[in-house]
Formats: sequence, structure tokens, C-alpha cells
Amino acid sequence: MTHSKSFHKLVQQRQVEIVKASEPARRLIGKIFKTNVDQIQKSYQNPVFVFANDTHIYKVFYRDIMFHGLHFKNDQHMVNMYVKFFQNYQGDMQLSDYYVDDNCSILQIKKLPGIKLTDIKEPIDITTEVAGEWFAEQCKQIHLAGMRCVEKHKEFEIQRNIFKSGYYFVFSDWNKDNILYDYNTSKLYLVDLQPINWIPSDLLNGVIRSQWKEINSFNWKRPISITGTAESNLLSKIIEGYGKQYFPKKANE
Repeated sequence: MTHSKSFHKLVQQRQVEIVKASEPARRLIGKIFKTNVDQIQKSYQNPVFVFANDTHIYKVFYRDIMFHGLHFKNDQHMVNMYVKFFQNYQGDMQLSDYYVDDNCSILQIKKLPGIKLTDIKEPIDITTEVAGEWFAEQCKQIHLAGMRCVEKHKEFEIQRNIFKSGYYFVFSDWNKDNILYDYNTSKLYLVDLQPINWIPSDLLNGVIRSQWKEINSFNWKRPISITGTAESNLLSKIIEGYGKQYFPKKANE
């Protein structure tokens, strides 16, 4: 009997060839979207294949299938949330089209300019202050999209509410692979929005503080000296920018 191992563990142990396993997904993109794509090299923490051409990024989520000994399994509820989130998101990363069948979902996302921060060795020509303002705007746009979604789609509702406070919609993975820097415009772009979900408002301050600590550690070219007061003001600005919270309906409503 063959024992199935996790996607990430198989990749880590080099027991499969990612290129071979991704080939059916690449062919499907070509058939559906009438284009040629190349696979994007990534850490593959999640069983999602990512491809690109000159104009778009393609993310392929398999529901539950085996390719070359590799088990792909994505929770369909979360994939549905992801698609609907993009339909309501007004940030830079925009959904152009999508495809769904019994085996998988494919998202066609507008390609943004720039280079991953991971691949930039020299100091980035942005101050810590500007990076903080950018971070605040991304947090705001993500939460606002979540609020639009919960007004329209039942799967965004929290069914078992164990917290008395409200909720905020957040993105959880602010690493250098998920942020682009465009040398031509000196702009930053967030290019991955997975995972996304609600967190209780009581936890927001700690979560934002931890996320900002990571972003603040990046290699900005002209970092200003952020005092405790300045950092506190930035965090307050971010939280204020979220606007209203989401309060789940009571069971008898």
C-alpha cells in the first residue's frame, strides 16, 4: 500500500519532479486560455501551481488528485472564497478571468511589474515610512474586500462565533516572495493573497505589529529612524484605516 505524503514534504525531499507534475496543469491552461505559459519557481508551501506569460499569472488549484505520486488537495470552500475575494478586491492584483471544473480551479490574474524583493540584493529605494504607508493601504484594501464579500456571499460568514468582539479580514504571509518592487516607478506591489481570512479584532494589534516587524526588517534604502511613538502612530493609522468591523449574526437572527 502506498502512503500519501504531504505536498510540501514531497517537494522538500525531492521525491517528485515539480515540472513533470505540473505539466497537465500547464496544458490545461493552454487549452482553456489559448496561451503558452511558463512555470514560476516557488517554495510550494501549498499545493498550488503558478504559471505566467507576458500579461498574466495563472494559479491552478486541484481539488483532490494524484500526479506522478504527488497528492494535490485544496479545500474547495477556501478556493471559492479566494475567487470571490478577487471579484471584490480593489487593490493592484486583479482577477481577469477564471475557470472551474470538477477537478480544479484556475485563476487568471493580471501580471504586475517589478522584481520580487527576495531577488533584490541592493538597498531598495523606498523609505521605511513609505513602506509603512504602503502596508497600511494594502491592509485596508484587503479588509474592505472581505467586508464586501460577507455582505454578498454566505461562505464568508462566521457560523460559530466564539468571540464577543468583531472581526477583521487579513492576509497572513508578508514575505519577500510576495512583494514586487518596480524600478521604473519606485512602487511596491503585493502579488499573493493567500491565505486570507477573518481574525478577531482583539488579535489585530498583535498580528499587525508582527507583520510590520517583518516588513520593517526588509532592506529599504533610506530607512528613517522609527521611534516607539512613530511606530505606535503607524500601527494606529493602519487599524483606523480598516474602518468598521464584521460582527457575525447571532444564531437566532
